[in-house]
Amino acid sequence: MHYELYIDLLFLENFMMDSLLLLVLNRVLKCKSNWQRIFLGGGLGSGMMCLGIVVGIPGVFQLIFFHGIVSSCMLITGLRIRTKAQFIKAYILLYLCAVFMGGMMTAFRPYLRYISLFYGTAVGISLCEMLETVKKNKRKRTGAV
Repeated sequence: MHYELYIDLLFLENFMMDSLLLLVLNRVLKCKSNWQRIFLGGGLGSGMMCLGIVVGIPGVFQLIFFHGIVSSCMLITGLRIRTKAQFIKAYILLYLCAVFMGGMMTAFRPYLRYISLFYGTAVGISLCEMLETVKKNKRKRTGAV
């Protein structure tokens, strides 16, 4: 059987889901992480997942890589996890929220074509806002107006 994989779409879809999960976990765990860190964690998780697929990690190692290393890096980066107890709590909640969100996505599958258009627009606007914030912060540090 032959599959065509569009890595850009895979990255964007995974980035969307990872970012949503991190936003939910940030709210539930009260981590006080900013949205830049959350999107950084979502991008890191999505990028590592795409890298793992492109490289072609075999069976059990793929399971360890995706569910152990990628999700851990995503949590630590996106939510600024500091303690072991906080990490374990976040790790368990990550998978509980993922299962819940997967069920919601399945229930809303007939309507996702329209919703994804709005989400894509929101992500695009958010990325533009992030870039603008980075530019403003850079100007503040250099003292330029």
